[in-house]
Parts: sequence; structure tokens; C-alpha cells
Amino acid sequence: MKWHFVAKGILVIALASHAWAEKISYPPIFSDIPVQRFSPIEHERFDLINLELKNLISNSKASELNNSFCASGFIFSDGKPLTMVIWENKDRLYWWRGSEGELSREQSLTLFFSPASDLKNSVDEDAVMISSTALKHSQAKAAIEYCEKFGQKYLVPPFTPEPEKTDDDEFELEDIEDIKDTQELKVAQ
Repeated sequence: MKWHFVAKGILVIALASHAWAEKISYPPIFSDIPVQRFSPIEHERFDLINLELKNLISNSKASELNNSFCASGFIFSDGKPLTMVIWENKDRLYWWRGSEGELSREQSLTLFFSPASDLKNSVDEDAVMISSTALKHSQAKAAIEYCEKFGQKYLVPPFTPEPEKTDDDEFELEDIEDIKDTQELKVAQ
């Protein structure tokens, strides 16, 4: 008799979770439906988003402008996260996998090197998709509307980018380290 109550309880929980999952909407741009959404700043792979945005702006030579972004993170059934970043000024959508390793976190250029889609020049609904990053008009519109409703907004005011390191800067550092190592060798002998 107890198994009836357990089975009914499991059925009720399953139906409730299914109904809850249907209430969470996702933009129709993914081949797989995400199982969860998150704010990028709250996930360890995306928590450097402010630095990533500044590096994207710097590398795109747009640091003299106010730059607006909208970002929303998703986790898929395989557990892998992905963040959709819309650069509103440039009408670009970036598919950002985030920073995993120590080097990628130090450089904070993973967003800059992420695949991007052109929202302004999306393709007609009946067009054959040639590129994996191409979006149809309805997908582009849905992504923008979704981010407006559920995404995190970022405004990056104008700034002066950090000067880029040159090969000479790195060479000087290597020379100084070599000199130090040589001096330690002489002392040890």
C-alpha cells in the first residue's frame, strides 16, 4: 500500500517540475534546450565579465564610446555552461564559453575570441543556413527580447585602454631574469 503513496508522490513531483520547467522560457536559438539559466557574474567561468567586456571593447577599438551589453547564461543537459552576450552598440551576439584555465583568466580574452553572430544582418526565415553562427530574423529578435527580459545589463563608459605589451617589454623581462639566474649561479660556485 505504501508504494502507491510513493509512486503518486513521484508523479506529482515530476509533473510539478515539468510544469515549472515549461514556465522558464529560453530564446529559440539553441539546438538543445537549456535546463537552467544564470547570471554570468555569479558563475566562476564568467565572473570576470567586466574585464572581458573591457578587453573586447579595447581590441575592437571602441573604448571612446559608451558601450551597452546584455548577457544571459545557460546550462545545458550535459552540464556545460554558455553565455549569450549581446553587444548592443555593434549588433553582435557572442557565444561565450567562459574562462577555464589560469592563463585564460589572466588574459581575459575568451570573449574576444568567441564565435559571434551578426544580429543586424540576420538571414531570411527560409534561407539555408551556411554558417553555424548565422541567425534567422526570428532568432535574432527572440535573442534580443529574451535578453531584455531576463539578461543582465552592462554599461561600460568610455575609458583609456591599458597600453599593450610589446615584444621589447617581454624581452627586457627575460633579460633581467637571465641576469639574476646567472648571478645566483656565480654565487653558488
